[in-house]
Amino acid sequence: MTSPRRLIVGSAGGANAFGTIRSLRDHYGDSVFVVAIDTNLRELVAATALADAFVQVPLARSPQFPAALNDLARSYQGSCYLPLHDEEIDVSARLA
Repeated sequence: MTSPRRLIVGSAGGANAFGTIRSLRDHYGDSVFVVAIDTNLRELVAATALADAFVQVPLARSPQFPAALNDLARSYQGSCYLPLHDEEIDVSARLA
Protein backbone atom coordinates (compact mmCIF):
# COMPACT_ATOMS: atom_id res chain seq x y z
CA MET A 1 0.00 0.00 0.00
CA THR A 2 1.42 3.39 -0.96
CA SER A 3 1.34 6.35 1.37
CA PRO A 4 -1.08 9.13 0.50
CA ARG A 5 0.03 12.12 -1.49
CA ARG A 6 0.53 15.27 0.55
CA LEU A 7 -0.77 18.74 -0.20
CA ILE A 8 -0.23 21.89 1.85
CA VAL A 9 -3.05 24.35 1.19
CA GLY A 10 -2.36 28.00 1.98
CA SER A 11 -4.83 30.62 3.22
CA ALA A 12 -7.01 27.86 4.58
CA GLY A 13 -9.30 30.36 6.28
CA GLY A 14 -10.62 31.53 2.92
CA ALA A 15 -13.47 30.19 0.84
CA ASN A 16 -11.15 29.16 -2.01
CA ALA A 17 -9.15 26.88 0.27
CA PHE A 18 -12.27 25.37 1.80
CA GLY A 19 -13.70 24.64 -1.65
CA THR A 20 -10.40 23.20 -2.85
CA ILE A 21 -10.08 20.85 0.12
CA ARG A 22 -13.73 19.82 -0.12
CA SER A 23 -13.25 19.03 -3.81
CA LEU A 24 -10.12 16.99 -3.03
CA ARG A 25 -12.07 14.97 -0.46
CA ASP A 26 -14.98 14.45 -2.87
CA HIS A 27 -12.73 13.19 -5.65
CA TYR A 28 -9.83 11.54 -3.85
CA GLY A 29 -11.06 10.79 -0.34
CA ASP A 30 -8.25 9.96 2.04
CA SER A 31 -5.68 9.22 -0.69
CA VAL A 32 -4.46 12.82 -0.27
CA PHE A 33 -3.07 13.97 3.08
CA VAL A 34 -4.09 17.62 3.39
CA VAL A 35 -2.26 20.13 5.57
CA ALA A 36 -4.19 23.39 5.96
CA ILE A 37 -2.17 26.48 6.88
CA ASP A 38 -3.46 29.86 7.95
CA THR A 39 -2.60 32.83 10.14
CA ASN A 40 -5.72 32.31 12.26
CA LEU A 41 -6.17 29.87 15.11
CA ARG A 42 -7.43 26.39 14.18
CA GLU A 43 -10.80 27.14 15.77
CA LEU A 44 -11.35 29.98 13.29
CA VAL A 45 -10.51 28.01 10.14
CA ALA A 46 -13.44 25.95 8.83
CA ALA A 47 -11.22 24.01 6.40
CA THR A 48 -9.59 22.24 9.35
CA ALA A 49 -12.72 20.09 9.57
CA LEU A 50 -11.72 18.59 6.21
CA ALA A 51 -7.92 18.65 6.56
CA ASP A 52 -5.71 16.00 8.13
CA ALA A 53 -3.45 18.54 9.82
CA PHE A 54 -3.33 22.26 10.54
CA VAL A 55 -0.39 24.60 11.04
CA GLN A 56 -0.73 28.21 12.10
CA VAL A 57 1.76 30.34 10.18
CA PRO A 58 2.80 34.01 10.27
CA LEU A 59 1.43 36.48 7.76
CA ALA A 60 2.84 35.91 4.29
CA ARG A 61 4.23 39.45 4.26
CA SER A 62 6.14 38.92 7.50
CA PRO A 63 9.85 38.11 7.46
CA GLN A 64 9.10 34.85 9.35
CA PHE A 65 6.90 33.38 6.62
CA PRO A 66 9.68 31.97 4.36
CA ALA A 67 11.17 30.13 7.34
CA ALA A 68 7.71 28.78 8.23
CA LEU A 69 7.35 27.41 4.67
CA ASN A 70 10.78 25.78 4.90
CA ASP A 71 9.79 24.19 8.23
CA LEU A 72 6.60 22.86 6.62
CA ALA A 73 8.59 21.39 3.75
CA ARG A 74 10.82 19.57 6.23
CA SER A 75 7.93 18.44 8.43
CA TYR A 76 5.81 17.19 5.53
CA GLN A 77 8.45 15.94 3.10
CA GLY A 78 7.25 15.15 -0.37
CA SER A 79 4.34 17.60 -0.13
CA CYS A 80 3.17 19.93 -2.83
CA TYR A 81 2.23 23.46 -1.81
CA LEU A 82 -0.82 25.28 -3.13
CA PRO A 83 -0.54 28.99 -2.27
CA LEU A 84 -3.88 30.74 -2.70
CA HIS A 85 -3.13 34.30 -1.58
CA ASP A 86 -1.13 36.76 -3.72
CA GLU A 87 1.54 37.25 -1.05
CA GLU A 88 1.88 33.50 -0.49
CA ILE A 89 2.34 33.04 -4.23
CA ASP A 90 5.03 35.72 -4.33
CA VAL A 91 6.99 34.27 -1.41
CA SER A 92 6.75 30.69 -2.66
CA ALA A 93 7.86 31.73 -6.16
CA ARG A 94 10.95 33.40 -4.70
CA LEU A 95 11.76 30.29 -2.66
CA ALA A 96 11.28 27.86 -5.54
